[in-house]
Amino acid sequence: FSVSQYRLFVYFFIMPPLYIYSDYMKENVIDVIPNGSIINIFEILNIQKENIEENLLHITVNDISGWIYYSTFNPYKNDNWIIQDIVTIENKKFTIRKFYGHICSWGETVLYSKIRGTDKDIQAVITSKNDKSNQNFLEILAITEEKDSIDDKEDPWVYVKCEENEGWLFGGFTTIERGGPKYEIPTTKIYFDLSASNEL
Repeated sequence: FSVSQYRLFVYFFIMPPLYIYSDYMKENVIDVIPNGSIINIFEILNIQKENIEENLLHITVNDISGWIYYSTFNPYKNDNWIIQDIVTIENKKFTIRKFYGHICSWGETVLYSKIRGTDKDIQAVITSKNDKSNQNFLEILAITEEKDSIDDKEDPWVYVKCEENEGWLFGGFTTIERGGPKYEIPTTKIYFDLSASNEL
């Protein structure tokens, strides 16, 4: 097994009761988390057993410390959310993290060679090839941990790919077609998987 190098501090409300185990082997139940509990997650453990993958969370709740079963899906798989770079632009720090997801843009979409790019940094201009829609489908390859503010919108910058074109785009100018959070970053993914609602 391997322990993730990323430490999570997430608080949320739990929907179904969950068993708390004394260790990651899940051999000894020490308590059950009741609905409405607030828990602190500080570690994720990925266990590989033949063709089976399990992910457990090391938590504390109500002064009790232990492990709970999370999922067969590891939100940090393939180095998702690993830091790729840290840059400072116009006195603002941006932490660039590896991230995979999908978003949409509409009409002409400008991709820049860098975050907060200007006209001289334009790398590509993409438009939809669908005559019935001016929607562009974009694949996210990286995202800034910090949000920026443009035109009264607050969102991170995303590094996207559309066919052969790649570049930076302010996320506030994009949308998603599915429900749920716009960016399913690992902490958000865990929160929505285990939480009764997103209203803290």
